[in-house]
Amino acid sequence: MEKLSDKLYNWASEIDEVTKHQAFVTSKLPIIAGHVALMPDAHLGIGATIGSVIPTKSSIIPSAVGVDLGCFVGDIKVPLLDGSQQTLRDLAERIDPFWVYSMDSSLKIVPGRAVAKRTRTNADLVSVVISGGDEIVCTPDHLFMLSNGAYKEAKDLRFNDSLMPLWHMKDEHTNNHKVISVHVLDRKEDVFCLEVEEHHNFALAAGIFVHNCGMIAVQMNFKSNRLPEDGNKILSGIQAVVPAGLGKWHGTASSEADSWLRRHPNPTLTSDQEKKCLVQFGTLGSGNHFFEVCLDQDDQVWVVMHSGSRGVGNQLAMGHIKVAKAVAKLGGYSPEDPELAWLQENTPEFDAYIRDMQWAQDYAMANRHQMMEAALGAVVNASGGGIPSRWVNCHHNFAQKEVHGGQEVWVTRKGAIKADVGDEGVIPGSMGGKSYIVRGLGNTDSYTSCSHGAGRKMSRTQAKKTLSLESFHERMGSTTWQRGMDEALLDEHPDSYKDLDQVMDDQKDLVEITHSLHAVVNMKGTS
Repeated sequence: MEKLSDKLYNWASEIDEVTKHQAFVTSKLPIIAGHVALMPDAHLGIGATIGSVIPTKSSIIPSAVGVDLGCFVGDIKVPLLDGSQQTLRDLAERIDPFWVYSMDSSLKIVPGRAVAKRTRTNADLVSVVISGGDEIVCTPDHLFMLSNGAYKEAKDLRFNDSLMPLWHMKDEHTNNHKVISVHVLDRKEDVFCLEVEEHHNFALAAGIFVHNCGMIAVQMNFKSNRLPEDGNKILSGIQAVVPAGLGKWHGTASSEADSWLRRHPNPTLTSDQEKKCLVQFGTLGSGNHFFEVCLDQDDQVWVVMHSGSRGVGNQLAMGHIKVAKAVAKLGGYSPEDPELAWLQENTPEFDAYIRDMQWAQDYAMANRHQMMEAALGAVVNASGGGIPSRWVNCHHNFAQKEVHGGQEVWVTRKGAIKADVGDEGVIPGSMGGKSYIVRGLGNTDSYTSCSHGAGRKMSRTQAKKTLSLESFHERMGSTTWQRGMDEALLDEHPDSYKDLDQVMDDQKDLVEITHSLHAVVNMKGTS
């Protein structure tokens, strides 16, 4: 890491002067609470630099969040290895980590080192009642572990679904692993969750396991010998269930989309936006959005994807960026770059933005889960069976309140992911290349953040002008991909991105690598 100034820290060894200047402009804003941190994948963006972490006091810059936009109530109890049971609310007040019951990839119960955090305020809730009478109140998107090791969101649980039991509990709890009912509650509360190192799940006092609450990477319970020899069987299978690319959506809204929107209404949406978000639910965008089937260092199969909040998230964000510019003009302040206009806390404009930003993030996560479930089905069908053994989720392009340097600030991660101690993340490279599963080291200079990918070193226009189709095919090697769409995908040529290994070396003080992946099948949406 190098200090470009007291207000600008940089982790990128490959970065041009234009990008540095753009970040420097952001760092001089009067609302910056500390310094701006440039991640190793930093490159020029609109307004704020892509691959930057921006702390602001009592304000947010909508364009810095970008245009690509689960937990439990506090009285839910968690059993600790010391024999006690404590509520999530009480655990969130503890400074030191503690030990809970967790489950490893072979479905064995093991100790898990955890910390508790308040994760959302005024959140929507559902009640999950399980056999034995226990009621679990959580957000609709919280993941429950099924008895086969897979996960299902609370809202999607059905009567008699079998949940993974905690056999270490008292006898009266050992059979409390069947779902009796799920219903939406008419109240909202602040919610909490645990961050559990390594295994990323924990047991509730009710005697079941749940996941702790981007990108998604899913490890399967089988190795490469189960994959079909012809990777096109997987590619065509995913293409059949996940529409991908500009203007490619579902013909009609799915029941899952209708159900999600009923539970997550947004009065800001126009009727056209509502229709679009319904038919785009479960679809992949274009650009750098993708699915990949990968193998890790142990030959284990992974499915990795990157997508976002689709067109509706973009439209909502663009609307709020315009509002911020208008507020700046009326307020008499003018940032050097108009795209860096901000909204101030305790104003109607700020509150409206936060509501839409959080809604878009929830939509993006639900969209990713819907696509991943469909893609996993295609991979399993082509491979003759199998189940997921672990999920890794991480957001990028988001803002949330955190405490850094003893003060409460809004941290915006534009093209960056959270990498606090124990946080798991997914860092992909260029198409058909490497990706990494990482664990955060909690570096305070980066506001516990790291890169979200390799980062572009060429614009899309420059890539199409300077890179050849021949070199594109050569760089893709034996990876199965949409070769017939090579012209449309040329701006995603691997040489238009930074070297991922250099990016990882640049941030070895931010994350540690836990799994090294290489792609065997790649699917992208075309523009």
